[in-house]
Amino acid sequence: MGRGNAALALSAAGMESHGVQAITAIIASATAMRQDKRMKLFTKKNGPRQAASPAHKVIIAGPGRSGTTLLVQLLTDLGFDTGFNSDSMHVSEISHAGLEQGLFAQPHRKAPLTKSYVIKSPLISDNLQLGCERDDLVVEHVYIPIRPINEVALSRARVSDISRGHPGGLDKALDIEGQMNRTARSLYTLLDTVTRYDLPHTFIAFPRLTEEPQYLYRKLDFLCSDIDYDQFEKAFETRVRPDLVHSFEGGPT
Repeated sequence: MGRGNAALALSAAGMESHGVQAITAIIASATAMRQDKRMKLFTKKNGPRQAASPAHKVIIAGPGRSGTTLLVQLLTDLGFDTGFNSDSMHVSEISHAGLEQGLFAQPHRKAPLTKSYVIKSPLISDNLQLGCERDDLVVEHVYIPIRPINEVALSRARVSDISRGHPGGLDKALDIEGQMNRTARSLYTLLDTVTRYDLPHTFIAFPRLTEEPQYLYRKLDFLCSDIDYDQFEKAFETRVRPDLVHSFEGGPT
């Protein structure tokens, strides 16, 4: 019911003799207006309204120090468009981190989207919602590697002990407890967006993803369903270096 119909219903009924009916009409009218406005952006079946040629993306997010860079390297080796190639996949020799791209090509919400199909960055946790509110983006899948939160902080602290301020170290001079809190907030923000926009997603356990190629192959099924397992295993064995995974004992819980 539109505003005009609601007003007519209100006038005909009379506030004194038909107060309940009038209030009901007003509520129904307001609800219809809200639903009409919402339907311009969303449909129950298809989610966000789409532009004529939206960009399709696969996102690698979640806390750092949990194998996100390795996933980019492996997917690049398998031929996916990550924005990198064998000559440009340079990572830090200290933290073995890098290969990050923002969701947006420039640091503002109306900027063009990054061109790569697969995009990885911890900062995506903070701006994925902005992307989901646009009509030119389709998030096909979100991969979220997960590592015990104390190990995430301890791994960052190890990098900072070697080179303070180095990428992959503690954020903004935080201590371990502060880093754990920051990681928890960032991860919650990501999960809230994934849930709110009903984004297809897969959690991947670290360091298991570095130890069991069959497990990782199964987890990456959305991308790798057309890739033969033997090909995947060969790329896995060539790329993964278990010696780079550090175990932390006796850290904060």
